[in-house]
Formats: sequence, C-alpha cells, structure tokens
Amino acid sequence: MNEVGTITAEVTGEPVPSFQPWPAPNEEGGGVVFPCHYVINQSDIKASFSKLCLLLEKSPEGFAMDLSIETTPKA
Repeated sequence: MNEVGTITAEVTGEPVPSFQPWPAPNEEGGGVVFPCHYVINQSDIKASFSKLCLLLEKSPEGFAMDLSIETTPKA
C-alpha cells in the first residue's frame, strides 16, 4: 500500500473457533477468528488489489480468504 491509503476491518459475525490454516482452538496461537470484511481505501485500488492477490497466493492462510472489489460511489 502507500501512505495515503487506509485499511479497516468490519466484523460481519460472531467469533467462531479457529480452523485450518490457523492453529486449532486448543493449540498455542489458536482460539477464535472473527469473520470480517476488510475495507481498503486506496488511490490505485487495481494495483493494490493485484499486490494483495499475489501476497495471498504466497501465504499459507491465503486459500482461506477471498478478495473482491466493490466500489462505493463518492458522496
């Protein structure tokens, strides 16, 4: 990302026990996960989206995440 963008998370549901690829609830680092949508405000969203897709492809947790672009009309 660049210094002018922001990333926030909006929780979309109740916490659920952690699941693969994260540690099991009874293992160190395990517990619960919060379903959420990440909201990314970025001047060049297409370039940022491409970078995020590449990052998730290389990450063990990447297969558990979906990326999509939704645009919101400017006020």
